[in-house]
Amino acid sequence: MSSDNQVKPFERTATGLVREISAFRTLVLDLMFTSPVFMFVFAILGIGIFVGANMIVSTLLALLIGFTTAGMYAMLSIAYPRSGGDYIFVSRILSPPLGFMVNFVFTIVNISVIGVEAVWVSTMALGPMFAGLGAIMHSTSLTADAAIFGDPLYIFVIGTIVMLLFTSVLFFGTGPAFKVKSLLFLIAVISVLTYIVAIGTASQSMIISNFNSLSSTSFQDYSGIVAANGLPTGFQLVPTLYGTAFAVLALAGFTISSYAGGEVSNPKKSQFVGMFGAPTLYALLMMGVLAVSYAKFGYSFLSGVSYAALTGNSLYTLPVPLPWMNFLAAYALDSAPLMILLTIGLLCTLFAYMLTAIFASTRSLFAWTFDGMFPMKLAKVSERYHVPVYSLAAILLISVVFIYLTVYTTISAFFTYVVLASSFGLAIVAVSAIVFPFVKKDTFNSSPKPVSSKIGGVPLITLVGISALITSALIGYVAMLPAFIGVFSYEYVYFIIALFVIGIVIYFISYAVRVKQGFPIKKLQKEIPPE
Repeated sequence: MSSDNQVKPFERTATGLVREISAFRTLVLDLMFTSPVFMFVFAILGIGIFVGANMIVSTLLALLIGFTTAGMYAMLSIAYPRSGGDYIFVSRILSPPLGFMVNFVFTIVNISVIGVEAVWVSTMALGPMFAGLGAIMHSTSLTADAAIFGDPLYIFVIGTIVMLLFTSVLFFGTGPAFKVKSLLFLIAVISVLTYIVAIGTASQSMIISNFNSLSSTSFQDYSGIVAANGLPTGFQLVPTLYGTAFAVLALAGFTISSYAGGEVSNPKKSQFVGMFGAPTLYALLMMGVLAVSYAKFGYSFLSGVSYAALTGNSLYTLPVPLPWMNFLAAYALDSAPLMILLTIGLLCTLFAYMLTAIFASTRSLFAWTFDGMFPMKLAKVSERYHVPVYSLAAILLISVVFIYLTVYTTISAFFTYVVLASSFGLAIVAVSAIVFPFVKKDTFNSSPKPVSSKIGGVPLITLVGISALITSALIGYVAMLPAFIGVFSYEYVYFIIALFVIGIVIYFISYAVRVKQGFPIKKLQKEIPPE
């Protein structure tokens, strides 16, 4: 019989985690998971995918939509201030199997993206930087060096080393991890502000002249692609509305602090600061980037160059797969220092996402284990550093596997549909918020305001949950449109469904094993975990 067979429900009166994440740290956690410098990628993709969209308006609408999700997660995090995020909410309000299923899918998606971003260190940051520097500095050796970052072995080795290097700080406690994360946060924000100032203060004539001197396809040729293909030559309402769904994807991730709920000090304040502050800051920066880009590059050029890259138009000749805005800025200003600085900002965003995703995923595994789903050793917390060391090691190992799969297989293609998976999971969390005041009356009534607030006799959290449910349905619908994902593939949808099914299967297998061992899992999952 297992050594933990005789464990009583929550024999440990404390999780071992420490509440040392302040309001500022919560903001950093949520913003860096949102990945601020990625706005250079999302902005140009939105402009090219939804030609005619005013992405400034789309971003503003996405922010307003995001507030419903932020409000829902913030209030649920205050009602259940424990690590594990939506696993705790859904399992305690609806049912443990649903809670595990949703949180399992979200965690797998988060870890899979670590694999993608580890690859992007080479293919989106270092490779394009060397290619750009080669063109700007007229150096054939730098251009040749760029090809190295397209070699699968280099991609895997560099991505793995970077991931392990930056995430190893998590073993030494939350404090050191957030010092690193705060530094990455500062550099990333500075790089975005640098873009805004550099492009905003440059003359359009200089931008066009510099671009034409470096590119084999002229600024004017790119600007003519939109009209030549019969696409909107100005902003239109429908593309702007579709672009809103894309902007929602750009803003996603600002609820990640709920996964560290057991470590957030003063959750009533901190969760609201993080979950509302992160998308607001991100949206303001993105609208600033878009505003100066539209003003200096022009709608026709941005739409044309992005559309050409996305459709494989022969006119697209830039030495990068897609015309990231940070790359365009360095080309337009013929500036090697700007190319390096903006790439460093992008790298900091990639590093910070890995650090945050590992941190959050570890807390999910910890919550499942503390609830009795897995052997209690995985919930062991270092007495010195107050981190779940075995859970952390397990998540790091899984992350390396995903980096390998991303480099050497086509598994990343299946995650084209992660927006659909996220929308479905968000819908279940929304249902939890809607019914929370009615199925958990004591917890609702004892929760502080605004969680227990009512409007016209209707609980505020129920109204917010309804709004989030509608939002999740709309985003899921738009995410399946051909403009968003290309040709619809049932194979990918089946893969997403399989993730949810796998989550349920793992839950019931684990549940059956633990019950057979005599572990009181059923009783344990009815209670709120200790702090």
